[in-house]
Amino acid sequence: MWIAFAWVHDIAAFSPILIIESADSGEGKTAASKAIALLTPRSHIIVEPTGPAFYRFIDRVHPTLIIDDADRFTAASA
Repeated sequence: MWIAFAWVHDIAAFSPILIIESADSGEGKTAASKAIALLTPRSHIIVEPTGPAFYRFIDRVHPTLIIDDADRFTAASA
């Protein structure tokens, strides 16, 4: 359902966030991210989004962002 929403995102007022979690590494989170990237529009898998270039990229491309290892990203910003 989230993948279908990604295709009609421009007409929505709010966007759900898809979070894939696992207690252990090697459980297929990266594989799931790659599969989702194949099914969503303008998808880009990123690992460590930082700085003004990241925001300019979003403004220019309007991508479906897939942040791999987002727990590292959110822990660093907290």
